[in-house]
Amino acid sequence: NDTMQVVWQYHVEEPVSAAGILPDHDAVRGSRPLYLVQRDAQPRPNPRSQQAEPPLQTWDVLNQVRLTKGQDTFWCHVLKMPNIDHKHHVVKGFNYPPEAGYALDPHAGPRYYMLETHYANPQIDSDSSGLRLHYTDRLRTHDAGVLSVGIDPNWRHIIPPRQPEVVSEGHCISECTGRTVPNSGINIFAVIMHTHQLGRKVRLRQIRSGEELPPIASDTNYDPTYQEYRKLQKPVRLYPGDHLVAECTYSSKSRQAITLGGLTMKEETCLVSALYYPRIEMSLCYSLPSVPTVLHSLGIELLMQGPGPVKIQDPAELRGMSLENRLLSVDWESSFQSFQQATREGTFKPLCWTSKGALPDTDDLEVHYPRILRPYEEVSPPCLKKSFRNKVSRLSEDEDIGAPMDPDSDETNAVERGQLVRSKVSRSSDGPTGSSSTKSAPLVLILAAVLAAVSGVRFR
Repeated sequence: NDTMQVVWQYHVEEPVSAAGILPDHDAVRGSRPLYLVQRDAQPRPNPRSQQAEPPLQTWDVLNQVRLTKGQDTFWCHVLKMPNIDHKHHVVKGFNYPPEAGYALDPHAGPRYYMLETHYANPQIDSDSSGLRLHYTDRLRTHDAGVLSVGIDPNWRHIIPPRQPEVVSEGHCISECTGRTVPNSGINIFAVIMHTHQLGRKVRLRQIRSGEELPPIASDTNYDPTYQEYRKLQKPVRLYPGDHLVAECTYSSKSRQAITLGGLTMKEETCLVSALYYPRIEMSLCYSLPSVPTVLHSLGIELLMQGPGPVKIQDPAELRGMSLENRLLSVDWESSFQSFQQATREGTFKPLCWTSKGALPDTDDLEVHYPRILRPYEEVSPPCLKKSFRNKVSRLSEDEDIGAPMDPDSDETNAVERGQLVRSKVSRSSDGPTGSSSTKSAPLVLILAAVLAAVSGVRFR
């Protein structure tokens, strides 16, 4: 389900023939990114239950903001939940599966929510856009949640300049899933990917007991201006002890200086928000390269002690240079490969957060890359035996273009996830081995993927 660039053109005049060319004058043309295999799969009707769905109530979560044209703006708007006296489920706005909904509970859940919007280079002076959520008091089986996996936005996330591909990875370590995910697992049914301007590829990887499973989601043609909800054809099961990696590949060929991690569009980020059920307490599962790893990746062996600007002690050829100057003076043409290797092989700091704060005993951890004994090998789909011409002819004769695939078939899931799924891996049922069970218009990014509860969680 890679992002595809669809090019279109139309004209008021009919072409002379089916193979004719539209006139250049007065033609209306353009392009836009799309997920061509994304569809709004509605639940199949249940013959055992003919009871009609009750009318859905509507909650409009809207901004009311004044903007300065051409200036990036981060806008946070806090809203009180609808006036309800018992638990409801949000079921539309983001399309939840029939067995799950996002809980609005005036007694056990938060009463205030925050809509966070990033306006990048807006060409308007005000905005009242937002979300329209539909909710009901007919509760579904499970409460849904959002788990954000990626790199904490921080200067330690470094992207060297003038490189066709720079890979950065954010980890959700096995200890964090082991302490928060139930033995029966959780089911990831959709994702939202997020980078800034340099992002070109994004994957959410899954490692279990030394084996890397097929990616939960993957886009090898990612477009930073098109960040949409992606529904998986089949939920992917995450078990306690699984290790997740949000992998982002950037192209920095257009940059002449390093790009650091951060919240602005000139900085970069790597984030995958996974929508899942049943809900668990963990909501953020990030990582950040450790200080020793960052120093090693920059060729620094030792820093000077004492107050004032941070300066380098060793190696001798860098002695007395400030850390800031080192960041700006690295010869990336000769140092890029060693930088990537040091970043991959060094330690990182996990950041596992719940509504109550960081998981106990994880603040001081420094962790190495997980050991992968059985790497995942991408399998290319087999070539079609029939010629393209015969295929088009047959589809035209049968009028079968656009016929839906069986949503439960392996082929459908393979198309959705961008590769064939190995027959020996059944994500939706098998447990872990040995376990008990934007251009001229403003680019508006809903950074939290859904409304984030204002519950005292602090970000680093």
